Amino acid sequence: VLISLLVGPTLGCHHRPAPPQPYLAFVVNSGSSTLAVVDLARLRVTAVIPVTPQPDHVVARPDSHQLYVLSASGQISVVAYPELRVAETLRVGTSARDLAFSPDGHRAYVLDPVGNDIVFLDCSTGRQTGVVHGQDPLTGMALAPDGKTLVAASRASNQLVFISTETRKVLGSVEVGKAPGPMVILPNSSKVFVADTDADKVSAADLESHSLLSNIEIGTRPTGMVLKPDAGEVFVLSGDAATLTILDALHDNVEQTFPTGRDPVAGVFRRDSSVL
Repeated sequence: VLISLLVGPTLGCHHRPAPPQPYLAFVVNSGSSTLAVVDLARLRVTAVIPVTPQPDHVVARPDSHQLYVLSASGQISVVAYPELRVAETLRVGTSARDLAFSPDGHRAYVLDPVGNDIVFLDCSTGRQTGVVHGQDPLTGMALAPDGKTLVAASRASNQLVFISTETRKVLGSVEVGKAPGPMVILPNSSKVFVADTDADKVSAADLESHSLLSNIEIGTRPTGMVLKPDAGEVFVLSGDAATLTILDALHDNVEQTFPTGRDPVAGVFRRDSSVL
């Protein structure tokens, strides 16, 4: 998994702008339990940092100089940059899969699917401040952009569970389609879309009322989703059908379907929403 960090370009007094300062990409190597640092200007690895076993992905903590490397072993390696060293190792549970930060970067939320827990962390101290235990096995988690609500998915019960980040209490739940998987939440924190990975549908649910809004038939099993930066559309990938389906995020209907290459798994947008 990549995270790219940009040091902005410097403009001189001449007609041609100076070349941009290098991007750094941080790449998790699960097999070797390392985090590689890649200089994208020179296309070379500049450092390799040992981290905890079975690293899965890396997330930049907002408003900080830290990267959190999440490991399936239930640990987090906190990597400081630009020093590029492990500053701290946190134990969060038996396992760890998804990680989300509060918008200010002061708190972190980690899904422990083996323990069936969502762990709350104080990032300034590295200590756990609470745990929410799932009634059904939890398989995925997402945080609303306003930082107030966690949405957890359970494939076993085909439900989404809504949890308050302030009170650490379950606010409600709703049944969606079969085997809910990847999720995207609109920037205004009003609606969550979830891929029903064992059905030919995407479900939409309301975050305030915790109710189902729609089951959107897309004709093929969804395997990934990308939210357009302007939040007007959701782009749904299907690995089985090698297709891309565009959903209207306001009216919850299918706009278009396009063929892709075989087995698409991820997508990113240009910031101006012009290119996927």
